[in-house]
Amino acid sequence: MHFTVHFRSEKVYQQDLSYGLVFIPCPCWTKGNRIVINLNRENPHYQMGSVRKLIEKERLDQWLGEQPQAIVLVHQIGHGTEKYKQKLLNDLDNEGFAVQVFDGTVAG
Repeated sequence: MHFTVHFRSEKVYQQDLSYGLVFIPCPCWTKGNRIVINLNRENPHYQMGSVRKLIEKERLDQWLGEQPQAIVLVHQIGHGTEKYKQKLLNDLDNEGFAVQVFDGTVAG
């Protein structure tokens, strides 16, 4: 699996703060087709602190405000795992985000 994380706050109206977290094979934050950060070139596993690295690299603090939110879309393709999903959610929680998760289940 891989993930799309959409960051929101009361300060963000027109700016798209959506990033992909893909495992190619090491975890990378992406924006569109651009790799923003290769988080760990020697290790293909998600590590805590990866959200902070993205926030610092992209200077997202200026947009996130006091009540930051993150919407996580789970894509059921790719090399990510359920364990990586849980670590990502814990990482977002540690950074103070209110998180919503959409796992791709089709309503019907």
